[in-house]
Amino acid sequence: MSGQVSRLVQGEGIVEDVPEIDEAVLLDLAACLDPRLLVLQAKDERSRRWFIEDLGPETNLDVEARDLIPLELARRGLAERGLTGLVAGAAEAVE
Repeated sequence: MSGQVSRLVQGEGIVEDVPEIDEAVLLDLAACLDPRLLVLQAKDERSRRWFIEDLGPETNLDVEARDLIPLELARRGLAERGLTGLVAGAAEAVE
């Protein structure tokens, strides 16, 4: 993907400060543009969850630094328990 330009998609009005996520706009963008070149703002847990579940865990997200660990846990289907414990998500089995 060298030489290709990424596009930042602002979340305001699509996933931020709205009662419902504007799924049609996001799905249209993903259908028209290479999703690997999109960087989507995901400033809250609701939007991060939607992007991971609907566009996939490899979706490029613009998040606050404090949200990096919860984001990576969600991408792997893990949930944080307390300060140090992790548990598998409902769909994941720990071996």
